[in-house]
Amino acid sequence: MKEPDRLEKFINDNRDSFEDLETSSKSWEMISANLDQNVDRIKSPGVSWIFKRVAAAVIIVLAMYGAYNMVIKVAQTEIATKSNRHVDPAIKEYSEAEAYYASQVNTKVAELEHIAKEHPEVIAEVKEEFELLDKDMKTMKGDLNEGIAQKEIIEAMVQNYRLKLKILENILDQLNTNNNENSSDDDTHTIQT
Repeated sequence: MKEPDRLEKFINDNRDSFEDLETSSKSWEMISANLDQNVDRIKSPGVSWIFKRVAAAVIIVLAMYGAYNMVIKVAQTEIATKSNRHVDPAIKEYSEAEAYYASQVNTKVAELEHIAKEHPEVIAEVKEEFELLDKDMKTMKGDLNEGIAQKEIIEAMVQNYRLKLKILENILDQLNTNNNENSSDDDTHTIQT
């Protein structure tokens, strides 16, 4: 078995000296009076206590209802957003056409810059013309976002790219023709000398 600790041993050794002391009758009377006063203070739960509990329960229920409604609204918004993501086939087709024509225009611009190094005025005129076309394109994109006559706007936007491509092709043809004529003139001059 376990050995008693020092406090327990002290209490066991001195038990007789503890038990010979008695409390006075006044002490018991004071304790009894205090108990009677405390009993008077303890009351059954009153209306205010019940009201507080009911109010707390109502607040909790309302908070849960509000949170539930918020979650439902967020879910509905996400569903609506996902359904709006369905892309109109005409816009998807335009995106593909835009990618194609943009790459064609960029290729022709690079070719023009290479050929027309000696004619910076030609490059400046082309850039000026393209700025006007790009401004028109920006306006059309704004109209497209507003949902105004989508098919007509998409056709006009594609036509804008075609016009850019046509301008570049015409200028490149003229520059190539001029360069070929100049090189053939140079060849005839060298032969004659």
